[in-house]
Amino acid sequence: MTKTITPTIVCPKCGVEIPLTDALLYPFQQEWKKQLEPELRQKLDAEKREEVKELQTELEEKSKKLEEAQSYERKLRKERKEVEDREKNLDLEVARKLDEARKKIGEQYDIKLVEKDKQISGMKRQIDELERKSEQISPQIKGDALQYELDRMLEESFPEDEVEVIKRGVKGADIVQRVKDRDNRLCGTILWESKNTRRWNDSWIEKLKNDQRAQKADIAVLASVAIPEDIQNFGMKEGVWVTCLPLACCLADVLRFSIIELAANKLALVSKDQKIETLYTYFASPQFKQRIEPIVEALSSMQAQTNRERQAMERIWAEREKEIEKAIKGAAGFYGDIRGIIGRAFLPEIDRLQLLPPAED
Repeated sequence: MTKTITPTIVCPKCGVEIPLTDALLYPFQQEWKKQLEPELRQKLDAEKREEVKELQTELEEKSKKLEEAQSYERKLRKERKEVEDREKNLDLEVARKLDEARKKIGEQYDIKLVEKDKQISGMKRQIDELERKSEQISPQIKGDALQYELDRMLEESFPEDEVEVIKRGVKGADIVQRVKDRDNRLCGTILWESKNTRRWNDSWIEKLKNDQRAQKADIAVLASVAIPEDIQNFGMKEGVWVTCLPLACCLADVLRFSIIELAANKLALVSKDQKIETLYTYFASPQFKQRIEPIVEALSSMQAQTNRERQAMERIWAEREKEIEKAIKGAAGFYGDIRGIIGRAFLPEIDRLQLLPPAED
């Protein structure tokens, strides 16, 4: 147990230690309190007033900052709410536009499908009808069609020549081609006969030779859908040239060259009859055929390659045109949707998507 030490004082006279108890200290404490309390109170009041003033100033500053922060927070919350409301409205509007666009596209697509089905059905009926009618076309009409096509090919390939179609009912072949050189001089004649049948007939050769003699033509050519089995693409048969229609112009090109060369050589010939006989024999010989076969085959190959390249490019151009048209329509539709959502004033104008001004004369 801790022993309590009681403070004491020593008597100046007798030197006796007197313990200081609460009873003895109380009068002194009261006296000190009376003397020191006003000073302490005054000092404490001054310090408290200064602290209160500082606290009030700090509180006012903090209140002001708090009010500013709360005002800024209210402003931010208001702006955020406005942005959220605009976003919700924009999302709702976009969703509505998309739904309308999907519905419209779906309706248009369904209508187009129906129209396509009707068009396909109509085209099938037309094709069936044309096939049925084509089976009923008379051989005379088929022959006239082939004769017209041969005449067109010769006129387009050799515009400097005179290509004349023999009228129906007039005895003779189908077409007379009068070959002319660069000086527009008549060099010779090619007599053409066309046949549009599935089977070859040897009597055509004799008939064309008679027509050649009657017309006094230099060369006779039979362009036929069906050719003899011993001839591939073209060849000489009993003094008459036989060819399929696709190679007719290639063969005509070679024959024209020979006729023009023969006409040029006639001017320098002394013994004309002998030279003509020699040249005619040469035209009818296998050597002449061997000479012109590579030329005609090369021209035919070049012609076929040109046609394939033309068809391929036309297909590519058609596909590219469809893709470009689809892209332009998609861009215009997207531009219109966005412009309808955010307004005309917020989206810049695109000249190519506006109506063109009227053209000036």
